[in-house]
Amino acid sequence: MSSSDDTSKAVVEKVDEGFKESSRKFDAKDKSEYFDPCQEFAQKSIRCLHRNGGDRSMCGDYFQAYRDCKKAWDGLGLVVARPSEDPKGGASGSGPARQDSSPDPDADTRRASGLPVWDRRASAAPSVHSAPPKPILPRHPIRSITMSWNRPQLKSGVDLQLQTAFNDGQWANVIRLAEKRFRTFNDPYYEVVKIVAESHLESPLEKAAPLITLQKLVKDASAVRDADSLELLEWASEGLLEDHEFSETFGPLKLRYVKANPKDKNGGTRCLESCLLHWDLVSAQQIAAILDRSFPSERSFMFWNIAVTHLLALYGMLALKQMQRAAQFAEQHSGAEKNGNVPDRAIKTEEEILLFYRIMEAHASDAEWDAALKGPTLNPVYQLKSGRKDLFLQTIEVFERKEKWKTVYDLCKACLSMTDDKGQLSLLACDWAVWKKFLNAAGRIGESAQEVSTEVSSLIDRFLAQENIRSIYKRNIYLARVEAAFQFAQPNSATDGNSSEFEQLCRYIDVESVSPACFEDVKGFAERLSPQEIKELAYEYVPRLAKETEDASKSAAVRTLAFKLQYLGLSSSKTIVPVPNDDPKKANDWKCIVCSTSNKSSSCTACLKTLLESALSLYSSLINSSEISQTLDCIPELAILAATCLVRLSGMHERGIDNPTSLSKTSRQDRLLQAALIIEDQLTRTPKHTRLTLVLVRIYLVLGCASRAREVWDTADVKRTIIDSLGPYFFDRLSTVAPTLVLPPNSPGRALMQGLKAHYQTSLKLRMPRRLADAFDSESYTAILDIPGYIERLRRSCTLVMGYVEESRAGRALDVRSDSIFDEPAVEEIVDETVLRDIIDYGSVPNLESSTSRPIWDVLRLGPDPSNIRSHLALSAESFFDLLSYKAPSSYKVTNAAQAAAAEQTYILESLQRLNTSMSRFLHARGTHLTQQEEMYYDIISLLTSLIALAVSASRTPPPPELLSSIASAVKSGLDVLRAQALAGTADESQVLLILGSLHGLFVLRDAAAAVKLATSYIVAFNEREKERDRSGQSNIPKDVMAHVKTLEAAAATALKEGKARVAFLKKESDSLGARLGRWTFEAEDGDKLAQQIREVAGIHVGVWTQKVADSWRTNVKGWEMVQWE
Repeated sequence: MSSSDDTSKAVVEKVDEGFKESSRKFDAKDKSEYFDPCQEFAQKSIRCLHRNGGDRSMCGDYFQAYRDCKKAWDGLGLVVARPSEDPKGGASGSGPARQDSSPDPDADTRRASGLPVWDRRASAAPSVHSAPPKPILPRHPIRSITMSWNRPQLKSGVDLQLQTAFNDGQWANVIRLAEKRFRTFNDPYYEVVKIVAESHLESPLEKAAPLITLQKLVKDASAVRDADSLELLEWASEGLLEDHEFSETFGPLKLRYVKANPKDKNGGTRCLESCLLHWDLVSAQQIAAILDRSFPSERSFMFWNIAVTHLLALYGMLALKQMQRAAQFAEQHSGAEKNGNVPDRAIKTEEEILLFYRIMEAHASDAEWDAALKGPTLNPVYQLKSGRKDLFLQTIEVFERKEKWKTVYDLCKACLSMTDDKGQLSLLACDWAVWKKFLNAAGRIGESAQEVSTEVSSLIDRFLAQENIRSIYKRNIYLARVEAAFQFAQPNSATDGNSSEFEQLCRYIDVESVSPACFEDVKGFAERLSPQEIKELAYEYVPRLAKETEDASKSAAVRTLAFKLQYLGLSSSKTIVPVPNDDPKKANDWKCIVCSTSNKSSSCTACLKTLLESALSLYSSLINSSEISQTLDCIPELAILAATCLVRLSGMHERGIDNPTSLSKTSRQDRLLQAALIIEDQLTRTPKHTRLTLVLVRIYLVLGCASRAREVWDTADVKRTIIDSLGPYFFDRLSTVAPTLVLPPNSPGRALMQGLKAHYQTSLKLRMPRRLADAFDSESYTAILDIPGYIERLRRSCTLVMGYVEESRAGRALDVRSDSIFDEPAVEEIVDETVLRDIIDYGSVPNLESSTSRPIWDVLRLGPDPSNIRSHLALSAESFFDLLSYKAPSSYKVTNAAQAAAAEQTYILESLQRLNTSMSRFLHARGTHLTQQEEMYYDIISLLTSLIALAVSASRTPPPPELLSSIASAVKSGLDVLRAQALAGTADESQVLLILGSLHGLFVLRDAAAAVKLATSYIVAFNEREKERDRSGQSNIPKDVMAHVKTLEAAAATALKEGKARVAFLKKESDSLGARLGRWTFEAEDGDKLAQQIREVAGIHVGVWTQKVADSWRTNVKGWEMVQWE
């Protein structure tokens, strides 16, 4: 046994009864003693010391705020609920459990989050006459708890007494024991343990101990600390350093340690992992290079070094040369693979080959690419023969981006022409993606089209002649034949009959018509046919095929395909052509080539109704048949088709995307209700059907049934991994329709956006996620190269901004206090130059429309999708409210009030100027990214930023009278426009349905009026302060300026009053919504046969659906009653 082990054992044996007594006292203590609610003030004090080089005199206000907070906290009777069991499964205390006669319903939520649970008996009862307190959003647990229970373990060899004290958080004991061990062993590690323990004490200076130590270590070039010490310091410094400061502090220290101890494999890899997670690539690259040199037999270290060098991008060519050398070793020993004689520093695995080609893509020349493709073993064709398809597809995509179509064609042809030992064509490359790339390249190369066409056809025929091909591959080959027919179509081939394209498409439908994927397969091809061929295919050929099919289920599937093709044709601009009007002043009429009737709109209503009647008849026969399985794929597809037809008949396609509440003269809200009824009825048979769910969610949002939309959305069970791309489909603008749905006032901790925000807080906690380190461990080099790009896109996501903005808007409307969204690091780092990305995944949403028509998800929406411009404008608006509504905490004291007020005034004016510049920039490029209401709203806020600055400085530098007058007039005109849009029409029974679906405009009006009121209140308050400061009146705002301010204040008050009256009207009408819904749905038009048919199809479900929709409306109206209008 070593001497250190003997010493450790001796120390353990010296544990006396005093320590045991101390341990018992610790176990008996309440856990509230280890929570510090004043941590925020402490951190601000530490950051102030850091900024000012440790000068305490510059941070007096922060220290005083911390002391005031501690004093106020100590005076409260706070009790933190003790968990019933400790992590080991035993009781956490020996005393009896507390009994509370008035349990807190949210206690479990706070307890699970690690937040303190208030003992109501310990606080004074509020007066019965006092107003209820504003609900406060819970802070993030990490910000409310001083120490993390997920603390690191001390290194092996530390005695049990110190280890136990550290794990149990007995910081005074840790300091005493670590200081004693440091004197005994003279090991700097124990000095670090002491510093870390000091950081958990009360004083801000003690809390800053890790930061002070860190600065000393960085400045002392000879100071080297081991990996364990650095990890402890890193943990203790959480929240004290900005992300970018890691590369200036811990990064160089970890590199310094690895340089001093190049043979410490474990310590080196831990330092490398830490640098990667904090994205300090400069230090990480040097550490990886040292590990590679120190352990040349560890081949993974070589590829780690290459991957990090490539990521650093400063030494891209170095990474390329290193990979080329490894590739050369692999090629030279290509015959020795089976014998295991390939050198360790050669490329062996698929991931290493993929890394090679990724680096080639970034840095290689055309000559180097040619050499790689001609290599004996690392070329894509050879690798495909070994079953490695990813490399082949990656290489093809590279050459597609380079537009090397001949190379793409040759590679695809070589892979598709591969044969096995029996001379049979290999199916390894027989994917539709490969065929599509092959045919696309064939159509783009400049050689003889006839020769290429012959080669392609010959290859397809060889596959079709081969026996024992699985159906999935046959489908791909048949599709390739159709694609080839369209790709090499002859311009005059259809003079004496149907074209070859039509014939090949029909042959494909003959084989695949029963497949649920058939419509998606043929949709793009059908659109490319001539109008007459579209008509013949949809109305003659496929229906005839359905009649010839004897099996009832298969016949229903083919008939459904025919109906879908008919709708595709009706939505295409090819099947309805404009007819010039005799009167040139009148709009053109439209003639349908299917029924030869003329229409005033670009949709043939007669054909749509006929199609809908046929689809409903088939749907009704299927759901009422005892011989047909209710799990048949075509049944929900028929419901989707019927709903799509009803949406088009409702007139929603003619609505402007920038004005979601505008409807044409022929608009029919009853058709939307019927569409919702059809889908709701089908969901009783096929619950959790994603395609049905996504359509129904949007229909309900447009109708104003937000709570029911949320219930349906929840059944889709959208996971966090796809919330970034699918979240806006439901969440976007939701606060403007149902603010209480986004943020329930009675339980703000259960806000709808919590899951979405948690996804970003977890994924973006560090600069890189921990799975990057996992990718290094598993040697998944493609993941290593892809994860940084994914995280960077996540940081620049419009969905991230949307989540925080939606909750902030709802909180403002409901007067629920919360932290500023700009306290969130992910939002704080967004600047005007940040280009935010918006990628909404509509792949799961049904789309039966032609490419010339707007898809259903584009029609059923509250406005344009999130965009870079709208996200920046939304952040600017939130910054405006945040700036003018901020109030310092009562515990914050200043020594010189006048100086502080002047500094605050300067800060506000400069911030308003920046906001004005930013908003002007994005408003100038707004395009079609905003609704009309949003456009006016952001214009108003932009004008207000100018108005405030001009008004408060009018006494010193008077602006031109016409300038301030025009700004005030523009703000008032903007409010009038919003009032006209949101409160259009009289508030009577006939308008209730329209009002319920146009709440977006009402919310924007409220927010705009609140912004005007906030701005005018600020100007008035400023003027009052100036009157008190300067009794002479020379510093007062001029009377004519204040007159404009008063006018705007009155206009805002009027808008708020009218908005509140509109909500009161909805409240009055909400009791009769259930009774009216039947009339709105089925009696909007006399003798409406479609409505009667839909009622018969839905049957007894009509009553259930009516109750759900009416309850949803009433819930939303109750929520709007909680909106603050004062």
